[in-house]
Amino acid sequence: MVRLYDTQRGLDVGGIAGHNEIVTALAFSPDGQQLVSGAADSRFVISQVDSGDEIASVSGALPFASAITFSPDGRLLALAGMQNVQVFNHAKGELLHGLKAAANGTVWGLRFSPDGQRLATLSGDGLRVWGMADGQPQLHLKPAAKQQFLDVSADFKMALRTGADGLEVLELASGRLLARQTQTLGTVSSGRFSPDGRRVAWATGSGDLGLWVLEGTAVTRMVAEVPLVDAGGRPIRDLVFSPQGDRLAVASVDEVVRFWGADGKQAQALAPRGAKLRSVVYSADGKLVAVAQSDGMATLLDTTTGRVLPLREKPQAVAAPRTAGATNYLRLGGRVIDISPDGRTVAAVAGGQLRLFGRASGQEVALLGPAEALDLRYTRDGRWLLVLEEERLQVWDPSARLQVQTVPLAKPVQGSALAFDPTGTQLWLWALSDTERKAWIEVRNLGPNGLGAAQRLPVPGLPPLLAKDDHFEGVFSPDGRLLALSRPEDTRVIELSSGRVLLTLTEDMPWYATRQFSPDGRELIAFGSQVPANAILRWDVKTGKPLPAFTGHSETVQTVAFGPGQRPMLSGGNCRELWMWDAADGIAVGSLGLYADRGWAAAGAEHYEVSSPAHEDAVLLRTGEGRLQVVPAATQRQRAKAGLLRSLLEPLK
Repeated sequence: MVRLYDTQRGLDVGGIAGHNEIVTALAFSPDGQQLVSGAADSRFVISQVDSGDEIASVSGALPFASAITFSPDGRLLALAGMQNVQVFNHAKGELLHGLKAAANGTVWGLRFSPDGQRLATLSGDGLRVWGMADGQPQLHLKPAAKQQFLDVSADFKMALRTGADGLEVLELASGRLLARQTQTLGTVSSGRFSPDGRRVAWATGSGDLGLWVLEGTAVTRMVAEVPLVDAGGRPIRDLVFSPQGDRLAVASVDEVVRFWGADGKQAQALAPRGAKLRSVVYSADGKLVAVAQSDGMATLLDTTTGRVLPLREKPQAVAAPRTAGATNYLRLGGRVIDISPDGRTVAAVAGGQLRLFGRASGQEVALLGPAEALDLRYTRDGRWLLVLEEERLQVWDPSARLQVQTVPLAKPVQGSALAFDPTGTQLWLWALSDTERKAWIEVRNLGPNGLGAAQRLPVPGLPPLLAKDDHFEGVFSPDGRLLALSRPEDTRVIELSSGRVLLTLTEDMPWYATRQFSPDGRELIAFGSQVPANAILRWDVKTGKPLPAFTGHSETVQTVAFGPGQRPMLSGGNCRELWMWDAADGIAVGSLGLYADRGWAAAGAEHYEVSSPAHEDAVLLRTGEGRLQVVPAATQRQRAKAGLLRSLLEPLK
């Protein structure tokens, strides 16, 4: 999915679909009316910006799109994929040249000369200039060891290079050194000329930004309000000057684009509409849905009224200590929010703290303590609240607001989801030890004082000792009767009471996908980053036959929840919208976007409903060529319909 932003109003104005894999390159046409996107699926798509409609596409010839550019007059379009570049007459759609632009590595940069007669290509193999009359190379500047070419100036007179000596500006025609900047604050990961060629902006691997005025040799270090490097050390994604050269846009790993003025001060920031969804769960009576987002926010949906109620933390006189949030990569249905069995209280991990919220008000009623949840669940009787962490299990008495136990867990044997036996009196954890080469079910009784000592139950169908290369994952059905036991070769559904194998799936069950049972145990589903096309796959547990898959998500699905009687089904994840499905036939009936303090928008195939931002900030879900797209609703005001969210959340008849 490609997201579009109105930078003047600071609005996310919708998306353009068209790829089945990650989008890796983008370019607007000079008039701004068309957008070309390229992806890892070896497909380039030309779309109309206003409508989102696909105009044309190029497929197959260029693996893994790496760069796209138009000539200044819009006549030529250059597409790069790995070592190769194709140049088209854009108006006629004719291929003019196929260029072998790099002997090795990937072409990551393209730039046309002002008259469109030459094309510069940047790669690990250096900088090449090609004539567009005959498609032949005219110049090749090779990098020395540890050097890399970053950009070519708009007037085609200068090249930007980085290496052991810092940043260097070269004369393009001769390769002669014009200027050097050694105070680059670290290893340079990207750099750009301003449109007038008077300044250079660069980013380092440690997240620093620099602005170098070439004429006066002044250097300004720009400092964001948050680090622009994540915990894994990944640098700033990209940076680019505005066409007028008065602003610098910097795309960071925190998914925020920050704009900096020529004075080196931050002027504006654009964040994606809403946050990624991590967990969604129904209350026992089906009248309430709780949604947790990756930014720590949480929201309640009342299925009987369609009311949307954000959960609000209580201001603290002294700030409570915050801990780092749990990993975004959740397997086996881990959740960070749950609703008490009586439906009166919601427990959630937000801001690194375990908190309780009232259902009616959405206000925080208790801050219990620090938590990093892999999974969070009330016991079936509501007596205990359990929080599973990396190396321990917290046990809380939610009525007394007291932590009664902290149970250490050995890392090699810890599961990543909480489950209960059929009676609800035992806690089950799937356990696997690589050192012992054993798999078992770790059982703890739920008593009046919390959890009892751990006991080991053998896993039906597995030998006492596993082979060296054997690795299994297990997930229990909600009623504790069934175990889905998975390995790369197959997935078996086992009846725990008898050890009988009810079903063996050998195809279309991606390894490392999240597996989950439907509430009645009749369906087994799989979703997550390893599932093709971001689909939700389903099987009938009794017959083993595949059920209609749910397709349409533009990004990885992280969470799935079934409503009363299995209908509707809700799903969410990295696409930031909560999707609503008719679970009987796999048809999407609508979506809900949650935008924190900016309200929310619900969308169906024909109507939408929006809370308080202006209507042009809403979205509309539409069907096109067998896929679903989210588009701006600015021109669709006649389709607004009050009560749409309630109708989408109600159990489908």
